[in-house]
Amino acid sequence: MTTIQERNPQVDETIRSHPEVERAMKLHLQMHPSCARCGGTKDCQVHHKKSLWMFVDEQMDVQIQHASDPNNFITLCECPESHDCHLIWGHDGCFAEKCVPNIDDVLALRQVAHRQQQEGAQNGSQDSGTA
Repeated sequence: MTTIQERNPQVDETIRSHPEVERAMKLHLQMHPSCARCGGTKDCQVHHKKSLWMFVDEQMDVQIQHASDPNNFITLCECPESHDCHLIWGHDGCFAEKCVPNIDDVLALRQVAHRQQQEGAQNGSQDSGTA
């Protein structure tokens, strides 16, 4: 697992380790312990939908506010052996330069597409059974 400094060298470590931020992220993981993308529970992390590096030019209190806002959180796994949803889905493959602020919408569309694909496969197997 990479550290915040390896991911986002421009983000001050004191933001993420601030007691208010740590408390908010811990509570989020207790309430949402599994990955929102794959459902996995191994190496889950709090992903900031609007990445912390987006606020590096703001005052410290504003950075802490964004970093501890539960509306800015989603749980994603960071397990390279399986999906690594945090890197792939949350940051489009690059922690330091990209983020997917509309990840809720992306995952919802993905679920709809997956459900439609499953329904199509079921309908196809039912159709072939009637021939």
